[in-house]
Amino acid sequence: MDRIKRELKSFRTETKEGFTREEIAQFITKSFPEVDLRTFYAALGTNTVDVIDGKSRIYPWDIELALRACVEQRELNSLEWD
Repeated sequence: MDRIKRELKSFRTETKEGFTREEIAQFITKSFPEVDLRTFYAALGTNTVDVIDGKSRIYPWDIELALRACVEQRELNSLEWD
């Protein structure tokens, strides 16, 4: 298991379905301080979310894709998104 998957799996969130924006900021700041949040959100773009208790939850696999692009310093291509 690579670093990104390992860190995502070990990070505790309110729900198993996904991360809130606040949780994403905490996760990246703690686990990947070399990644700029603005760059991450640009890579994340617009995606499908789950809404639980009035909060949007971003799926871990979408976070993984965007974070991988940031760490590898590259653009995502359309074939990578589901």
